[in-house]
Formats: sequence, structure tokens, C-alpha cells
Amino acid sequence: MSTLTAMRQICTKTRDTSAASSPGDPGKTPSRRCVSGESLPGGGPFSISLRGVGADYSGVSALEGVDLDLPLERFIALVGPNGAGKSTLLKLLTGVKRSNRGSIEICGTTLNQARRDNLVGYIPQEAEIEWDFPLSVYDVVLGGRYGHARRERGIRRFLPPRFLGEAHHQAVHRALEAVGMESFARRPIGALSGGQKKRVFLARTLAQNPRVLLLDEPLAGVDRASEALILKVLRQACGEGKTIIMVTHDLPTAREQADLVVLINHGVMGVGTPREMLSNDALERCYHRQGGRA
Repeated sequence: MSTLTAMRQICTKTRDTSAASSPGDPGKTPSRRCVSGESLPGGGPFSISLRGVGADYSGVSALEGVDLDLPLERFIALVGPNGAGKSTLLKLLTGVKRSNRGSIEICGTTLNQARRDNLVGYIPQEAEIEWDFPLSVYDVVLGGRYGHARRERGIRRFLPPRFLGEAHHQAVHRALEAVGMESFARRPIGALSGGQKKRVFLARTLAQNPRVLLLDEPLAGVDRASEALILKVLRQACGEGKTIIMVTHDLPTAREQADLVVLINHGVMGVGTPREMLSNDALERCYHRQGGRA
């Protein structure tokens, strides 16, 4: 399999993206939120807007009747039990899975237009990524530029990755530097540790520069240094105008990092601040589906 073919396959599989930023000192996990206080704006504009959205797997409902508006430029945590539809929701927002009912808007436009405009970056769970592709770290991150390359005029958009313009390669270098992986650029992606792989796929999203970053358990199985660096990069991206939507089972991290928490259990069970949504009562209602909005 050629490197170009492998990159296209892994691009199709992950569809991730985002804008390069400097992580600063990765030794300490940041705790500052993007907004101050406990109140959040109640109106638009919205990064994500869903109406009556549902999804099935082999005829079994995974999500039903999802109505959800999420504000721009916030760090948002999706919380709920295993198998509750959190990962499915992210896949719907990227187009990896199609909704069979309802409507989805991303930053005020249709899902299809948002994909064409590279508005959404996606980092799936590690188990969903094929690590046997013969790709270097640099190749993987460069794949985050394909959406932009396809929009260029002329023959260059049809050429192999090494012929992409200098601006694309500069974006890759900035992204690798942001996640502290520039010295690993020529290593095979499959040879890295779990935390290093997560950093590389975060760099891939940074290289594409989307407005919304979707992350499915990005902190699972990573070392403390990688966790601190990943959170710092995400916090900086949020401060620079990105919207971060992260699936997590780590409730202490959600309490410390998130501006907004969405409780999911086959539907939306609640939306609010961490103080509201991560209280014992709210979590009990969510995990046992009591009185939710689904």
C-alpha cells in the first residue's frame, strides 16, 4: 500500500482537524476556564444545533429525540454511562455516522457544508484507529491539511503529499511543536506510546484549524505529562476561539476544566454548569434515566 493511499484511508477513518497553538509548560494541568463565573449565555450563536436527532444500530436506538444547542468558544464535556450514545453523537456531528432523523447544524450551516469548509475536527477513541498503516508521525499530521489542499486551485491538489505547498508543511511543524512531538516526526505512528499517539492526533486537528474540536476520551490511557499537555493545548485553543466538545468519564477533570456539561443517556438528560450537572442528584438522574429531557 502506498503512503498516499494509506493516508487517505486514515483521513477517511478519523476526519480530524484543528489550529496550531503553543502548549506552554506541560508540567501542570491548567484549571482556568474560558468564561468566568457559573453563568453562560442562553442564546446563540451556536457551535452545534440539533433538533429531533436520532440514530440506530441494526434497528436498535442509540440516540433518540436529541435537541441541543451548544455555545461557541466553550469547553464542553459530554458525560454519561458506557453505551449511552456519547460517541455516537460525535460521529453524527462529523458525518462518520448518518442520522436517520432530525437536523444538524454546525456553526450556523449544514453538516455537509461544515465538512466541506473543514469546520469540524474529530479525534476518535484509540481503539477505532488502525495503527498498522505504514505512516510516519509527520504523514499523519500532514493528513490534517488534506481538506484545505482539496480547496486549492490547479493541479497541486491532486499531487502526493510531498508536493503540498509550504504553508501546509509550516502548519504541520507548528502543530507538532505545540504538542511536543516535533522530534518524533519521522517515527512510525504505530511505534509510539498511547499518550504520544493521542498527542499526534491532536496535532493533526491543530494542523487543519477547525472551529469545533470533537474528542472521544482523549485522556484515556495517557500518562500524566501527556494529560496535562493535552488539556493545556485544548484550553489554549478554546481561548483562541475554538469550541471543544470532549467525551470523558473523568468527572474531576470535567469539574475543573469544563465550562458546560451535557449529560447523555440515549438522549440529553441535562445541560448546565459543572456544579449543576455533576452534582450527585443530577448524575443519579442521568445514569438511571430519571426525569431527563430525552
